[in-house]
Amino acid sequence: MATYYVGLDVHLRHTTMCILDRHGKRAKRRTIRGPWTDVADAIRELSGKVSVCFEASTAYGYLYELLSDVADRVVVAHPGHLRLIFRSKQKNDRADAEKLAKLLFLDEVPPVYVPSCDVRSWRQLIEYRRRQRQRDRRLRPSASFHRHRKPSRWYTARRRQRTGDDRQAGGELLLEFQGDDGEGTGQR
Repeated sequence: MATYYVGLDVHLRHTTMCILDRHGKRAKRRTIRGPWTDVADAIRELSGKVSVCFEASTAYGYLYELLSDVADRVVVAHPGHLRLIFRSKQKNDRADAEKLAKLLFLDEVPPVYVPSCDVRSWRQLIEYRRRQRQRDRRLRPSASFHRHRKPSRWYTARRRQRTGDDRQAGGELLLEFQGDDGEGTGQR
């Protein structure tokens, strides 16, 4: 039974794949343009035991679940701990994919914790709610806005009326509705 070690350099629109055989020699290298399901189909074509490695990025959880169905072992590498790729002078997709495959072959990949699908969905919900609250706070007037705002004449008159100062409140209400000339025009 053949054993393959697959290193992936994943991007949104294309993925570079490097496949090593059981001796660590490069068996195949290719670039797949298209969705990640095409990458899973290409790995599915390999007969034998397949181990896959790729760097953690934004949608690593979805890709992990997708590749777990077609590969025997999937390792998500920690990008900050991959000194071999991070500090190299030759930085391109093919070289990165080959280095990931070699690290997987040597079993030296610094792994990242991949939470279950349920935990990832909870995290997405929490993040969504946090963004909604942040957006609502931006739209809501602040407390200092209300504190420094001058109350309307009607509100001041009603407050005085409720507190019992009817004499002054009644006069202001009369001015409010009749106008300053006292003829009932409704203009101030």
